[in-house]
Amino acid sequence: RNPFLDYSSKWDETSDAYRMSARSLDFSGDDGVLLDQIRSIALKCAALFRLNGYVRVDFRLDSEGRPMVMEVNANPCITPGAGFAAAAERGGISYSELIHRIISAPAGGF
Repeated sequence: RNPFLDYSSKWDETSDAYRMSARSLDFSGDDGVLLDQIRSIALKCAALFRLNGYVRVDFRLDSEGRPMVMEVNANPCITPGAGFAAAAERGGISYSELIHRIISAPAGGF
């Protein structure tokens, strides 16, 4: 199986690749330090590229569990079923609140 997500694995709900690409936004209590590192790195990426409004930074962990930036996405998909909206919901932000925050964000953002 291809270890990378492609169109079928992300959007074709009838494909085997989609069914085998389950999204998980659950973390253990031991992940607090890692999540703090990821949050800090993501904010630094947004500042470095002078991004504002909303941004998605994709990470992978190396063999020692250190986060590595894979992509900085200045315009991530914000449809209700996409990962950005799912992560916001997991963080306690409803879809309508997410959209409100995006359109209300001041120029210059972070």
